[in-house]
Amino acid sequence: IATATASGKSLAFAIPALQKVLEDPSARCLFLYPTKALASDQLKTLKTWADDAGMGDVVRRIDGDVQGDARDDALRNGRIILTNADLVHQTMLRRNNDTQWSRIFDHLALVVLDESHVYRGAFGSNMAYVLRRLRQVARNHGTTPQFLAASATSLDPAEHLQNLTGLPFVCVGGDSDGSAQAERRFVMAVPPAEPDPDLNTNVIATLLEAGHRFIAFAHTRKATELLMAELNERHSELAAGVLPYRAGYEAADRQDIEHALNDGSLQGVISTSALELGVDIANMDTCVMFGLPPSTMAFWQRAGRVGREAGRTGTCS
Repeated sequence: IATATASGKSLAFAIPALQKVLEDPSARCLFLYPTKALASDQLKTLKTWADDAGMGDVVRRIDGDVQGDARDDALRNGRIILTNADLVHQTMLRRNNDTQWSRIFDHLALVVLDESHVYRGAFGSNMAYVLRRLRQVARNHGTTPQFLAASATSLDPAEHLQNLTGLPFVCVGGDSDGSAQAERRFVMAVPPAEPDPDLNTNVIATLLEAGHRFIAFAHTRKATELLMAELNERHSELAAGVLPYRAGYEAADRQDIEHALNDGSLQGVISTSALELGVDIANMDTCVMFGLPPSTMAFWQRAGRVGREAGRTGTCS
């Protein structure tokens, strides 16, 4: 599924997964996400859809943050399992004959690769071997899962996914993408000839004062933390409405920030590329990119964090 951001790709691959589990309660579906933040975000949505379908608590997340009894419970009761390539590589494939993991492969019906464009370069080469091992292990357990994939920014998604998995793909969308899109307005700001050390923090302060809900992207973890520190120093009365977000935080801290953004107790966030992928943060209207992103793909992914609702214009600058 190669359609634009916020076009309903998650629903499009969730429906066949829910259908497979409804038709066969023993079936397992594996959803692979490139980041924990994205998996956590999608978990809530998928749980809601499963509840609406009267299926109960069948959607579970298993990654490095889920351990002990919680992991055992997820393996025992999960039918739609959200995870990432690291766990598949290091644990799931290596321990595929252990009873708790073999249940997945014995009944594996569907594998979903969300944000599949991330698997490129050296990481993509490693991921290609992981997916071939996954297919081989599934065959050893007597299953041949169907693969579904989604991306808003792949140039040639069918060819890319065939290289990635060794399987032929049919592309839905792409050049014929007819999905409805909210309006987005783009603003390119040229910095003044004389460097202004307060420029970036003043931009954030202006958004806070005007009541905008925003996500501001910085290139590095250090830049993210520095921006937050400068905002605290120069606009302390406004800084309470913002938090930094980056990889490396504890799972509970990341989830608290995500929840605060969604319930409105935070007005904005300063983030690295950790929030670049398809995380759906409610009612965001402004995306600020401090410096050009490293690729066209990254630009459109970041721009796609705003203007995700019909009738709500997003501004990207």
